[in-house]
Amino acid sequence: MLVSDLNLTSKLAYDMQPLRRSSVGLAALLRGLVADFLNSGLDHRYAMDVTIGKEAQNAAVTGDEELLRRAVANLIANSIRHNPKGCAIKAALEKGLGNCFFTVADNGAGFPQEILENLNRPENSAGLQNHGLGLTIVRQIIRAHGGTTQFYNLPEGGCTVVLCLPVSLGDVSGQKNR
Repeated sequence: MLVSDLNLTSKLAYDMQPLRRSSVGLAALLRGLVADFLNSGLDHRYAMDVTIGKEAQNAAVTGDEELLRRAVANLIANSIRHNPKGCAIKAALEKGLGNCFFTVADNGAGFPQEILENLNRPENSAGLQNHGLGLTIVRQIIRAHGGTTQFYNLPEGGCTVVLCLPVSLGDVSGQKNR
């Protein structure tokens, strides 16, 4: 898995990863992903909550569904991996101002300060070896789709990651976005 991750991050960094673009319904992607985590025997120490805003129900992006799914899955898996005593994980999808926003938050340990600073400096991947390779991949996938990432620690503990992606002109029901 590590070799695969390193290969993907290298390909994404040098625009060598071909994107299989199609219309991707983000609400279905998020619901399916959370269902996969819950159905895979997720330990009872982890609670998952999903919220999809009314405006985001039919939102779509043009992108590589497999890579977008991997980006959000990496965030959820990161919350689980770095909080072995358990935590509450909240995944949300909102739409506004021509963008969709995936948010994954937890009430766990949060990011070490050095990692957090490196994550929010897109040009800097140094110092992210063990703790941040999955997060670096998230950042690169979202950038390859014309989006942005922001990583935050919460004052009450835990962290939030926001992925911002430009929406397609039409939504998944075939109607134009307003």
